[in-house]
Amino acid sequence: MAPTGGRLIVGWASFVGGIICTVILVYGSVTEKLDFVPTLITTFILALCLTHGRYAFAQHLTQKQVRKIDYWYLGAATVGMFMLAVGYSEQRETAITRSRDFVYRQGEDVLMTDVVRALSPYMNASCKDDIRKLSLKPCDTSQAIAEGMHPGATPELVEHYMRRLANASIDLAQKGDNPAFDKMSTEIGIKLAALKEYIVANVPRHQFIPHDEGVLIMFSVGQMVFWPFLLAFALALRIAKVTIDVFGWTET
Repeated sequence: MAPTGGRLIVGWASFVGGIICTVILVYGSVTEKLDFVPTLITTFILALCLTHGRYAFAQHLTQKQVRKIDYWYLGAATVGMFMLAVGYSEQRETAITRSRDFVYRQGEDVLMTDVVRALSPYMNASCKDDIRKLSLKPCDTSQAIAEGMHPGATPELVEHYMRRLANASIDLAQKGDNPAFDKMSTEIGIKLAALKEYIVANVPRHQFIPHDEGVLIMFSVGQMVFWPFLLAFALALRIAKVTIDVFGWTET
């Protein structure tokens, strides 16, 4: 049976509305004057017009055909849901990794500050002229350690500083007994050992591994762009089905 009455009015109104929405979208695309939200709203209205027009003009519309709409809108919603879930999982993993890295850096900073604090009197004393005349190693070693106390230090680097500190202490002891230097050197060694132990114990679990930027961009675009439009299409299909059921467009 050909559509008549209100159904025909809905069909032609949808046809006109579809043309208007298409013109708006084309104009917005060409002039770049249409923001995301107006574009999404216009696309949703266009989807409403297309779906209502499609079924308003359909002849011999049966309940079986109408029930098939469920597959379309649920399928669109399912695809969008998985796109959202995948994008969210990437963001969640990145956020967790960053938070763990932040916690690790806080602990690392505290231990490095302890090293620098213990190193300060040693450096001041070892870089004096009378000590430098005996040996240059303590001053050079203390300066190297101070310069190396930055985020991202490796266990190997800390171990290297510990060996240099021990060698500097031995070299200085061979040229003159100095208990004060031995005490300061021991304290610095303890701080460096604590830093090394912390790095070894925590870096494998908390080191931040950046994701591929291309992957993140792809999922972000899918989540922010394609998913809303898929949802708009799914909602338009569902509303069209409700319209069909409410106004009885199917043949009995």
